[in-house]
Amino acid sequence: MATHLSPEEQAIMLELFQALARLDGREIGRQTLRFSGAAQTCPDPSAFLNSLQVAQHAGSPSPHLLCAGNAFTRK
Repeated sequence: MATHLSPEEQAIMLELFQALARLDGREIGRQTLRFSGAAQTCPDPSAFLNSLQVAQHAGSPSPHLLCAGNAFTRK
């Protein structure tokens, strides 16, 4: 898969990868939402960010993915 990223998108992706390397759940969520731009449909961005921050403190990498999925699919 290949794509062309604008300079702004490149900066967001760099910040996302840096947050992933630090296991910074809240920043991972923030950059994910930024990358989605106006098209993002997360019903509660604050809850999404909070869930990733809480998952980070749980001490296991697995909850990051579970919480992110739950936050995006909640109705």
